[in-house]
Amino acid sequence: MYPMIHRPLDPLESQDPEDTWQALDDFMGGYATGHISQLGWVYNTIAGAGGSWFYPALTTDQEHGVVEMRTGAANGDRFGIAGVGGLVLGFPVGTVLKTKFKLPSVADLDAFIGLGPASTIDYRAATNTELVGFRIDRAVSANIFAVIKNGVSPAETLLDMGAADTDWHTASMSRPRTDAILVHLDKVLVGSMAVTNVPAAALLRHKAAVGTLTGATKSVYLDFWFAGGPRS
Repeated sequence: MYPMIHRPLDPLESQDPEDTWQALDDFMGGYATGHISQLGWVYNTIAGAGGSWFYPALTTDQEHGVVEMRTGAANGDRFGIAGVGGLVLGFPVGTVLKTKFKLPSVADLDAFIGLGPASTIDYRAATNTELVGFRIDRAVSANIFAVIKNGVSPAETLLDMGAADTDWHTASMSRPRTDAILVHLDKVLVGSMAVTNVPAAALLRHKAAVGTLTGATKSVYLDFWFAGGPRS
């Protein structure tokens, strides 16, 4: 379905597993107690109650292999999925993050998809939350942002990716050189980000979560999640 490394967007020169590490989940199914899909994501209600995950039935509006995260129906409910352990130390040169997502509704929600701290599934704490990925928070803006957060202070680096909508989108972040991270949306370059707030010393894991800002459930669909980079 999807190449694990899409060139020329991604800076990896080799797909040989001796040269690169690669983590791909296409959400084609799979479940064990407490874990889902190929990468063994754990799932948990972050705040409130009633959250859950689903493998939606295939329809004309969806892709093969999709996972849905859904909140409870109370304002402030949040639900997420995340890796058991860390995948990457910081976001070093050569690292790529890519995901395909859909927001069934863009009103009154906040969501994050990407890499986050190994210690928690939560993504909203002002400190102690290292993030590299994609964020929408309708309490602040109607747009989607690429975000880099170092977890030491509330400081973060943001890049506006445009207004959120209900279509499928593929978003990626890559670090082809020391001083910049490139952001693409649907294979089009959105811009570059300074690396000031890259969480260089943090062990990050795969993470995706959604919250509701109103008295109604909110969802995020993921078609695939990928990260990769050079072996040290």
